[in-house]
Amino acid sequence: MTFGVLAAIRQNTWVDYLLTTLAVVGYTVPSFVIAGLGIMIFANFLGSVTGGAIAYSPVWTGTYGTIGELWLPALSIGLYTSGQITRITRASMLEVIQQDYIRTARAKGLRERVVTIRHALRNALVPVISILGTTVVGILVGVLVIENIFGIPGLGKEFVESILQHDYNVTVGVFTIFALLIGLSNLAVDLIYTVVDPRIRY
Repeated sequence: MTFGVLAAIRQNTWVDYLLTTLAVVGYTVPSFVIAGLGIMIFANFLGSVTGGAIAYSPVWTGTYGTIGELWLPALSIGLYTSGQITRITRASMLEVIQQDYIRTARAKGLRERVVTIRHALRNALVPVISILGTTVVGILVGVLVIENIFGIPGLGKEFVESILQHDYNVTVGVFTIFALLIGLSNLAVDLIYTVVDPRIRY
């Protein structure tokens, strides 16, 4: 969202072009491709070029791993959804900052930061929040692949292994947890609506 806001308030500048390009690359390249390229570059290429001084270890240690092991899987799975949110935030902000009440706020002498965050961003968040429920689904689907690529002992890997081993009790259990997470994310989206836009009541 921060990239979307920066791209909107710096429209048609190099900042806008750079962030828009990153967003387009983010949501057009699948997460498993980013994961494979990341392993190839950071684990193999940089490891051999620098003699191991700068290298990513794809071996997952322990249950939760470390920050050094977590950043590449997180980047691989988050780049797609962040690209979508950046594009939608930018488009929504460009529509909002052209409204009359934004010009009125500036004419009253409010600081640009207050106008951008309190007046423009708050009204631009409604369409952004609308896609958060679907992005959670995309993240959960991406987890199934990313955890297998990096060997992360999570629910995604457990779900795939339970299908391959015909362990249907585990399959149904993990599927139920995923369905619960999706339902809770959609409920959270509906509740956030009322915080962002006071006109919405249930």
